[in-house]
Amino acid sequence: MFGLTLTMAARLAPSPDRIASSISIMLNGLMSGAVLGLPISHAVATTWNRMIGT
Repeated sequence: MFGLTLTMAARLAPSPDRIASSISIMLNGLMSGAVLGLPISHAVATTWNRMIGT
């Protein structure tokens, strides 16, 4: 997954000078999604289980 996203970020960079910047932005988003996604998914699952009653 990292290899594909790194390649896409490098190819979508507007110029060769901005490749490192675009890769860092992509990795920042990927890591932020992982860090924020875990507690949010846990809260949703907990709420869902309370609503169902299990």
